[in-house]
Amino acid sequence: GTRVTENSSSRAEVLGSLPASFWGVYDGHSGYRASEHVANELHRVLQRSAPLAKIAETGVVDKNAVTQALFAAYAEMERQVLGLTSEGEPVNDGTTCATVLRLWNELFVANVGDSRVVLVTSRGDGRVSGGGGAGGGLADAPPLPGEVSSDDDVTAIRLSVDHKPDSVEERARVEACGGTVSRVSPPP
Repeated sequence: GTRVTENSSSRAEVLGSLPASFWGVYDGHSGYRASEHVANELHRVLQRSAPLAKIAETGVVDKNAVTQALFAAYAEMERQVLGLTSEGEPVNDGTTCATVLRLWNELFVANVGDSRVVLVTSRGDGRVSGGGGAGGGLADAPPLPGEVSSDDDVTAIRLSVDHKPDSVEERARVEACGGTVSRVSPPP
């Protein structure tokens, strides 16, 4: 039968002369090209944006301008991914994207799809312990943005909201934008 592959990429970048860092996780579906392309290009598009250039020049962070720059960079990535080809044929890959931009001491979070951003802090000796991966702990079901979950000496704060069509809120958002949500079964 048809085998659907999932490929992911992650990247951390320092953005030119800005006191900034950029981290991203890109979870591809139906191939690797979209996630690889976005991992290689998103930070470059963002770095070239006028708001970040102005911040580099003035040292003043305009939060609305940074938010608009992230939105525009994500939109540009969508345009680029839709234009990807392989041997002259359109690529049917896709990718989720979850990013964090740190400018000085400000964090700007953006995501599309069901990749999420969780801020984890530790208490005491500075080591992160407790919680855990599969089967239990903080990583399984972080709270919604602004909510905090604690387990022993670890605190996790969910900073993004998953975009999943089976979520009532996400379905309402998609339909309010004129879209539809339906289940598509893979070919046999």
